[in-house]
Amino acid sequence: MTSQLFELNPAEFIFASFADRDISDQLPRVFGVEGDGQRGVAQARQFWANLQLRWDVPGRDDAGATFVTGPFSVDTAGFDRFVATMEVTSDVTFALDVEVDGAWHTLAEGVCGNDGRMETDAALPTRAETLAAVRLRLRKHTPGPAVVKLVWFAVADSARRDLLLEPKWTPDPDWPGLLLPAGDASRAARPSPATPGAGRRRTAG
Repeated sequence: MTSQLFELNPAEFIFASFADRDISDQLPRVFGVEGDGQRGVAQARQFWANLQLRWDVPGRDDAGATFVTGPFSVDTAGFDRFVATMEVTSDVTFALDVEVDGAWHTLAEGVCGNDGRMETDAALPTRAETLAAVRLRLRKHTPGPAVVKLVWFAVADSARRDLLLEPKWTPDPDWPGLLLPAGDASRAARPSPATPGAGRRRTAG
């Protein structure tokens, strides 16, 4: 499917938004547990602000699961970064792969969750032209079910982003005259005497 890009800011564009139910429901996806699929459970459930991935294999503390979304047709000309925004618990590690120009590339591996919202920002393959799919390889490291919440996948232009993050002004390092002693500061902050008659309430009639 041809992907529409949604501007997050002038340097970053979302192509897979899991925070919008209407868009998320249209994204092709497959989610399942690794290995013992008959005993394992994998569910992808849409919530109001994310897509929740939940999986478990009873009796296994290291159950893995794989989430794949695509096919897409994301024109990556002018973009050199891939950004995944998710909520990942600290008992989960993950790897992130993308299919670009007909080949799979691993962008991140062995990333540990931080019990909150996190962004994984990784370089796209050099001279990438078309991004076709994203694969997330998940692994939990504690007993019981694990949960990961997907928010969005995006592409970014790092040069433009650096320009946006540049400070627009530089503080004046020459402080004399800008800092006053406490007494002077209190006098400077004191309002000037009001003009006679100013501030009086006027009544009609």
